Amino acid sequence: MRTFRTNNFHLAPEEGDCAAAGDAASAIERHLQTGDGSATLRLTARDGSGVELELPRGVVEALLEVLRTLGGGRGVTLNRLGPEVSPFQAAEILNVSEAYVEKLLERGELKLHAGSSLRLLSLIDLLELAQRTHIAREEALDELTRLAQEEGDYG
Repeated sequence: MRTFRTNNFHLAPEEGDCAAAGDAASAIERHLQTGDGSATLRLTARDGSGVELELPRGVVEALLEVLRTLGGGRGVTLNRLGPEVSPFQAAEILNVSEAYVEKLLERGELKLHAGSSLRLLSLIDLLELAQRTHIAREEALDELTRLAQEEGDYG
């Protein structure tokens, strides 16, 4: 695994990394299906010494996504974000233009963070909007697929 540090953290799989990452992802998936989602991770050094860490479910799910991606032979970039983001950062996260973020602000779908003289948005609010938008798109695509199948135009 090659790592690169810029403003973000980048992982690029190398030969042999994909299988190991895929195996680790499968083990975590099995755990998530049978357990409560939290996990104890044991890190063991080559000399046999080690440490156990308790990981909350969200961290386990993020690790699983990283491992699935690397297992599929694709790289991963981790972005460090604070609790508030600028409209420019919001546009990057949503993969839209800054002008569209401004429209979201005008329509009240996003709000500037109160108590700050800077134009900042709550990261949680932004990610909740992104998730709602993603779910709505998936539901619309499912409905279009269903309608196309009923008409005999798909599948």
